[in-house]
Order: sequence, then C-alpha cells, then structure tokens
Amino acid sequence: MIDIVSIQFKKTATEPFYQTLAHAIKKQIKREDVPEGERLPAIRTVAERFDLNNATVIAAYRLLEEKGLVYTKQGSGTYTLPAIAPPPKDELTHLFGEYAAYNSQKFTQADGMIDLAGNSPTASIFPVKEFKEAVNAVLDADGGYAFSYQESEGYYPLREILAVFSSVQYGIHCTPEETLITAGAQQALDLISKAILKPGDTVFAEMPSYIGMRSVFALHDARLVGIPVENDGINLNLVAYYAKKYKPRLLYTMPVYQTP
Repeated sequence: MIDIVSIQFKKTATEPFYQTLAHAIKKQIKREDVPEGERLPAIRTVAERFDLNNATVIAAYRLLEEKGLVYTKQGSGTYTLPAIAPPPKDELTHLFGEYAAYNSQKFTQADGMIDLAGNSPTASIFPVKEFKEAVNAVLDADGGYAFSYQESEGYYPLREILAVFSSVQYGIHCTPEETLITAGAQQALDLISKAILKPGDTVFAEMPSYIGMRSVFALHDARLVGIPVENDGINLNLVAYYAKKYKPRLLYTMPVYQTP
C-alpha cells in the first residue's frame, strides 16, 4: 500500500482541494515507482489524515482514475494501474509493428529456426502420402462432382463431429445445424463482425495479437483497445477498468495456444 505519511499534500487557495490531493498522490506514485496493483489508502484514512471530508477524497480518486493512473474495485478499494496503459483509441498500429516488419521481410529466418508466424506445422510433418490416398478416394467416389460447390455451412459429417467435440471438450451444446465451418480465422472474424458490430463500436483485443484481426475490425469501423497479455492471460484488472469506460461490444482473446 502507498505510504500515506509520504504524500506531500498541502491545502492551497489556488485550486480545489481534491485537485491538489490528486496531484500529490500522483507525484507520490511516480516518486516511489509504485508497481501495478498497489492499493491506495482508504478514503476515510486519507480524509482523517489531511482533515478533509470523504467527498473530497472520492473526487481526488475519481480524477486519478480519469487520468488512467488508478482503477476502483467495488467494495475493495482503489489500485494503481500499470505505468503504460493501453491506448483509448484505434492506436494499435505500433503494437503490431513486429508482425508488419516480419511481413515486409525485415526479419530473416536463420538455419534451424522454426517459423511460428504462420501458425502452421513444419512442412516435414504433413502426412502427404495419406493425403494423396484420401484425395484419390474422393475422386474415385465423386469424380468431377468433388470440385462443385458444397454446403455453405460446411461438410455435414464434419459438423456432426465438431458439435460433439464442442459439447464434450468445451461444454458448448450445439447441433450440427448450428455449427458453421469457415475457411479460416479471418473469415470467422469477418462474419462475427458483420453480425454484431456497428460502426464506432469498441473492441478489446489482446496485445500482441493476431495481426489479421486488426484489419477485419478496422474494416467494420470498430475502435480497438489493446489489453496486455501476461503470464496467465490478459490483464483482467484493465479489462474491468476499460470496460466501464468504453463499453466494449466484443473481446477478442486467444486462450488456446495463442492461435487465432
């Protein structure tokens, strides 16, 4: 907890007391290089220490929250935010610079390096022989019809398998008719965006994240706010803080092996 004795607050006639107190606490946070999640003193404690009423302290804490320095947990207290907070507008370009640099071939792949950027296994482990046999079996059975348009929702037997898998693995109970197979993550995100996003809606996304999602959400005029990923996932304190502030329509996260 921030040491209340170290807060250098002095009442002046030049500005409201709550602003002076907020400035003093801000200086103390920076002076002590306070880490994320450090609890600020209780409102009543600060009020008694500096002979203020509770409303003044509450106003000071709200001012610090508006400046992105702290966040409040209902019934728990007020806590410091990281020194570098996610941007409030669509300013994620710099967060994905490493991916853009990779795509522009500024990075070179050394011998023995395994490329994870494409999210695909190395070519040497693909079952080419078995795949050839499967393709030939389909061509023998269906002939030229194998190249015609199939069900837009996806191959029904595969949707049956996925419906069972979703129920057993994730507890998501759905029927094959409610299951849609897409050509990849990009198409899935596009369909989701068309279904639920309106221009100007806010979307939360992990940072760093899948570079393709940014172009999809930008295409639908959504505003992106990045949430840092830590060892155990996204920073939930920041999610809660920015959720109150920006009312997101969608949270994009990749909890399984960071795959899109």
